[in-house]
Amino acid sequence: MNRQSLDYDTCENQLLVDEERTRGYTYVVQTDVARWFLFFLIGIFTAGLGVFTDVSIAYLADLKYNLLKHYMDKCLKEECLYITYGMWLVLVLVPVLVASILVVYIEIHDDESCPILTYYSGKRAL
Repeated sequence: MNRQSLDYDTCENQLLVDEERTRGYTYVVQTDVARWFLFFLIGIFTAGLGVFTDVSIAYLADLKYNLLKHYMDKCLKEECLYITYGMWLVLVLVPVLVASILVVYIEIHDDESCPILTYYSGKRAL
């Protein structure tokens, strides 16, 4: 299994030094600026994905609890609390079931995948 290094420093071998010397200082600066701009874009995208996930979870939780509150208020008068309890069970168990199925049954093809997912899915040991 070949693991990649997360060291983003440039390699300072003789071939690279010769190439940078022939291409000039502006090439080195442009390459470094492009690299840092790419890292900045990756960070912005990751932050945006995190914000989207947080907002969507809060929105879905609000929908779920408003629905349960509506049926709880209705069923307190009509004595049908078992419907509210069943809805609560379904709204809790279905997302957990979907997440469990995704973790257990998704086929992992890449040797460099996340080790925790590899361990939990039982496809192979670390």
